[in-house]
Amino acid sequence: MIAFCIKTFERPKMVERLVESIKQFYPKAKIYIADDSREPMKGSFPMEFDSGLSAGRNLLIRKTKEPYLLFLDDDFVFTEQTRIENLVKILENNPDLGIIGGAMKQDGTIRHYEGYVRFQGDKLVYDKKTIPREDFIETGLILNFFLARREVFDNVRWDNDLKLAEHSDFFLRLGYTKWKVGYFDGVIIEHKPMKAGEYGKFRARGKFFTKLMMEKRGIKQIINYEGKIFKL
Repeated sequence: MIAFCIKTFERPKMVERLVESIKQFYPKAKIYIADDSREPMKGSFPMEFDSGLSAGRNLLIRKTKEPYLLFLDDDFVFTEQTRIENLVKILENNPDLGIIGGAMKQDGTIRHYEGYVRFQGDKLVYDKKTIPREDFIETGLILNFFLARREVFDNVRWDNDLKLAEHSDFFLRLGYTKWKVGYFDGVIIEHKPMKAGEYGKFRARGKFFTKLMMEKRGIKQIINYEGKIFKL
């Protein structure tokens, strides 16, 4: 019913930790891994080195058949609060909802990213306003922990040109489809990041890919979630 989808790059210990935590709570989980490391891990879908996050997620869409896809970063860890069945119930009860995100906890604090991205001329502005619904919050943005209906990807996928800085671009384009996005803070995943070593060198290219995304979408300026300004 659920494809547990993980895109990893040069962090084998991280993804092994995540897989172990999934199996602790969901021993029969169907786990799929797209790996564009120099030496892809056994059992993964190996990719060309440094293919990027977008290409990896699109590959996972193509390689799986389950009606629901759970997208996970490789530095996540499942806990007793990570009850995916509660996200499934929300999607089943709300046919207009294409994606439902859970909460992400880092260093004991829930991180927030709910809101919308909107165009104001050639500016892209983050708006933190959300819409309360019965069991969740309707929003246009969530973090990288979410459950999606497979049908969503008939309308939108990630842009393979964006190896990084893909997140807001995906949700911006999703906003032009019929699908709505929700956030439910009753399902929580732990975020335990590691950015050193080989991974860190490639992760530092975020500004380059942000500029590429802006050029592709005709954006001259971004006012981000924290209110910081990024100009092309």
